[in-house]
Amino acid sequence: MDTRSRIKTGIMTAALALGLGAAAASAAEPAPTAGAGRAPCHCPAELVALGGALPHSATALHGRRALTIVALGSSSTYGTGASGEAATYPRRLEIELGRMLPGVHLTVINKGIPGEVAADMLARLDRDVFALKPDLVVWQTGTNDALHDLPVDRFARQTVDGIARLRKAGIDVILMEPQYSPKLVKRPHYAEYIDVLRAIGKRVHVPVVRRFSIMKAWEADGQFVDATMLQSDWLHMRDASYACLGWVVAQSIVTAVAEAPVPAVNRQLSQAPR
Repeated sequence: MDTRSRIKTGIMTAALALGLGAAAASAAEPAPTAGAGRAPCHCPAELVALGGALPHSATALHGRRALTIVALGSSSTYGTGASGEAATYPRRLEIELGRMLPGVHLTVINKGIPGEVAADMLARLDRDVFALKPDLVVWQTGTNDALHDLPVDRFARQTVDGIARLRKAGIDVILMEPQYSPKLVKRPHYAEYIDVLRAIGKRVHVPVVRRFSIMKAWEADGQFVDATMLQSDWLHMRDASYACLGWVVAQSIVTAVAEAPVPAVNRQLSQAPR
């Protein structure tokens, strides 16, 4: 089975687990072209898999047929380099999830602030996350900590602290690691931030969007080159790469939700005689 077929199979499984039928499975196909420069999106199946379940999100989908997501982060989340709000990754995530989960009320709230480090994001959790009562937070972090050469061990402690606070509030967490760029890979210790986030994900069972590897895979299979994936600052993404990021994260969320156990009340309903 080739890569695209494996992805399609994974999304079909997720769709059936949610009781959404074959319509959601069509999202495994490359995202449709949406204007000049919009590339078809592909991603190796092993990079779509997040490596963890999203139990609170699964409960919300099964029970309320609704899902509220806060995209927490810095400039990549805010959408620096995008042509407008509609081209940001959180907005594209909302659109792609809408295609994959028809009939579900979806809200993705963009809470990205350019230039922020992990400590800044922790300081606004009450205002920008808890007050909104989301089911899920996609936390993009690490890039600015690396750019400012902040201690990696302090960044790790702050990340674990943030995860603990979110979980205590009954919120699922997905971490999104720093991006690939030829400018960033030259930074001292840059790779350590990526390694730390992946290690945290494994240790505390939090899914991780492996953005660095995803972007490298895009270049390896010819979807993008540096100039079409990144702005001239060699740091921020373009409309096409933001769109593909939203597409990959959407597929990852649907797949992860399918891995969560069906809440007992819904399991009983699904097993009731008809």
